[in-house]
Parts: sequence; structure tokens; C-alpha cells
Amino acid sequence: MLLINLAQLIQHQNYFRAFYNALARKETPEKLKYMIGFPYKFAVNCRSKYINGHTNGRLLTDWDIQSNPGMTYQREIAYYIYPIKIRGNNTNIKPDYLVFFDKTNAESLVPANYVIKVKMDEQNLLAVRKDLF
Repeated sequence: MLLINLAQLIQHQNYFRAFYNALARKETPEKLKYMIGFPYKFAVNCRSKYINGHTNGRLLTDWDIQSNPGMTYQREIAYYIYPIKIRGNNTNIKPDYLVFFDKTNAESLVPANYVIKVKMDEQNLLAVRKDLF
């Protein structure tokens, strides 16, 4: 029993040492890219296209955002894409932004009155209403 505990302790130390070495000298954005990954990079790229005063957005995804992991992705993106609001918006209002995250055939789903401003790949993009610029 003591040998098993000792082996686990050594493995835990090795894991945390590697994790610390990977993040020790990095700035916060680099740490977030490492820990969160693609949702963070996608949200930051979308946020860079924010048009002042226009905040209403809609997230379109194939994930079930009522349960994990879709709920986690939706909340991570909502946090890092702010001031574009993709949670709790009135669905009767025409959104300023359409945020496609892991959506099959996303490019073909973009309405004619929107233009694609960020395209990470075929399934992840940001479309902005044409009349905003």
C-alpha cells in the first residue's frame, strides 16, 4: 500500500511539474490558449470584429447547450466574446452578429444580408449584418 501511494505521489509531482513548466513564463492570454484552447482563440478573434454600440448576437451550434460539453463551450465563448452578447437575447430581434461554433455547413447557413468577418475553418465563423458598416 505504501509503495502504491509513493508511486502516485511521484506521478502527481511529475504531472504538476510539467504543467507548471508549460505555463510558468507565459502571459495570461497564452495560458488561456493552452488551458481552454480553441473556444478561447475563436472568441478573441470574433471580439476583434466588434462594432461599437452593436452587441446583440446569436450562437448557432450543433452542440446541445443544455448539457455538457456544449454548455461549457457556450459559456466560455460568451465570456470571452463579450461585449458581443450571445446569451439571454430576445430571439424576436434581428441579431447584429451570428456566431457559428462547430456548426456543420456554417458558411451555407449565413443569410444574404450578413457578411463573414471571421472564418477559422468551415464550421467556425462570425457573420456580421451588412447594414452595420
